[in-house]
Amino acid sequence: MPIPFVLRFIKDSSNTSKDDVLKITQLDRNVFEWSFKDSSENVSHNLTLQPAYNVSERLDVLLKMVAADAQPPKEIQLDAPGFPSILIKTADLQNSASLIHETLEHVMYMWPEHSGRKQPLPIYEEDDYADMPPLVPNRNQGTHTFYN
Repeated sequence: MPIPFVLRFIKDSSNTSKDDVLKITQLDRNVFEWSFKDSSENVSHNLTLQPAYNVSERLDVLLKMVAADAQPPKEIQLDAPGFPSILIKTADLQNSASLIHETLEHVMYMWPEHSGRKQPLPIYEEDDYADMPPLVPNRNQGTHTFYN
């Protein structure tokens, strides 16, 4: 299974058991699992969402709720495969929400089409654009790939 996209909502930096955690994972080509662990209720909510824009819309609502919360978490930690882990101050969430969305979009693009695939995911093949003139000089030869 691909490495999940994770948002950790940090309420108390000295006690991770108080964190709420969102994990988004690809289950199949356009099917995603949304798993939200609510630490205050000590329960996990698991949903299957499809297509990808439903994941993005739900994330948008979640981030708006956090921004509007009278007692929001202090920080949000973003862990995404292929990207460095970053810590976002909740007070700066209005400015950082687009970065969170962009990161999720990139991760969703990099995930394999099927959950068990271990092959590289090609971004493009040179032959796909053989009939088009180059937009910029080609400094790299071959296929550019991401590895899962």
